[in-house]
Amino acid sequence: MLDENKSHTLASAIGDKCNGADGEPVQKHWHRIQASITEAAKAVLGMSKGRRKCDKETWWWDDKVQRETRGGRKCDKETWWWDDTVQRETRVKKALFLKWQASNSPEDRDAYRLAKRATKRAVARARRNHLQPLYDKLETSEGQKLIYKLARSRIKAAQDISKCHCVKDPDGNLLSEDLAVKERWRSYFHVLLNKQYREVQPPDLPPNQGLVPPITPDEVQLALRRMKNRKAVGADGVPIEVWKAMGPHGVGILTNLFNRVWDTGRIPSQWRRSVITPVFKGKGSVQECGNYRGIKVMSHTMKLFERIVDSRLRQECTVSECQYGFRPGHGTMDPVFALRIVMEKYRTKNTPLHFLFLDMQAFDCVPRMMIPWALRSKGVPEVYFDIIRDMYRDSDSVVRTAVGDIIPCPVTVGVHQ
Repeated sequence: MLDENKSHTLASAIGDKCNGADGEPVQKHWHRIQASITEAAKAVLGMSKGRRKCDKETWWWDDKVQRETRGGRKCDKETWWWDDTVQRETRVKKALFLKWQASNSPEDRDAYRLAKRATKRAVARARRNHLQPLYDKLETSEGQKLIYKLARSRIKAAQDISKCHCVKDPDGNLLSEDLAVKERWRSYFHVLLNKQYREVQPPDLPPNQGLVPPITPDEVQLALRRMKNRKAVGADGVPIEVWKAMGPHGVGILTNLFNRVWDTGRIPSQWRRSVITPVFKGKGSVQECGNYRGIKVMSHTMKLFERIVDSRLRQECTVSECQYGFRPGHGTMDPVFALRIVMEKYRTKNTPLHFLFLDMQAFDCVPRMMIPWALRSKGVPEVYFDIIRDMYRDSDSVVRTAVGDIIPCPVTVGVHQ
């Protein structure tokens, strides 16, 4: 979170730029808000450079190794000891290497070789000193389990699963060209996000007419508090931390925006696009698309609006007591515990027990044609269905892979989590 001074500066920089005319279309109004926030955030907060990456083991790197080495290593792990003295000595060692390269004399070469051997000894001492507590721990009873944990972590670290540039097609052939890899990811997620199911014709129920009050600042403030920080942003690039940092001024802008969406029944087109990042599940081949889990990232402002709609729907209807997931005060561990108790009872009596676990994939496989029937059967006013229907109209996703983003893929099945 930002400090109070930066929050006030950010709110002042945005000012009244987000306030459009009363008759301004929702699409144009949102573009005004996004442009104002992006411009002000760049001016006040600046742009981050991203996290620096390290591709080798560096837990043993200490000041002694740094003094002996010639420098030039880029790593963001355990660098708290880096100071002016280390920087100065590193430059001296680097100068010694450059001197030999320039003169090509035997004396400078011998000096560099001495420095190189000293560096190896320093690295060996640093690694030994760091690993000694681990060796002592492995001699204990607790260390017998630790060695298997270390072996598993070493196997996972050896796999280059963060950037898999080659994947296999459905026939098992390896694809290495960027265009072929992108097409494979596109076809995989197109099938996954647009599964065809048996046509189901829901019963025809009459719409429920009713008055729905406008969204209040208190609802927006409550939804803001429930949103988590430090989450990846969607296609619009506006994080939830910006709205929290703006305080009451941001709540007022959001309330005005959400009520415009509520009155018109249309959300901004930018909210319809999500970003999917394939994340390796940790099992199987890293080149099989089926071994990746697609993590979908949506607009934070869109998720905030969905929280308000979800909160209102929970007040309009009740959720079945048989449902444990996604209910306040409940969890999936409760039925698992109950099932385990039943199994223990049957085992003590040596009685057979039959049970079935069915993975419904509820969010990914919901037929959207059933949404109006489900809402109308609960007596929900029709205006909620109009808003929800527009949320999923023309929705698509961009898949972010190691070889680049693919063209947007339409999403016709499932709902947001």
